[in-house]
Amino acid sequence: MLFRQHQPPLPTIAALWRRASASATEALLGYRQSDGHWVFELEADRTIPAEYVLLRHYLGEPVDATLEAKIANYLLPDTGRPWRLAAGA
Repeated sequence: MLFRQHQPPLPTIAALWRRASASATEALLGYRQSDGHWVFELEADRTIPAEYVLLRHYLGEPVDATLEAKIANYLLPDTGRPWRLAAGA
């Protein structure tokens, strides 16, 4: 028979969830302004302008070539990013 060392019981999923939830709550409350509101930067990837162009074409709206050229110039340097996001990288 193998000698087993006494180990404390592993925390349950519920205990881990409570600890993570309390930690996240504390972190968020630390960002709260004195009057009770929060302010965070809004961050979006390049899918929003790409979807805007697609939607305008889908709806049959007139093509704004100047605007689409600006959006294309914005999108082109980062063409691989959405795939990296999807792959979890």
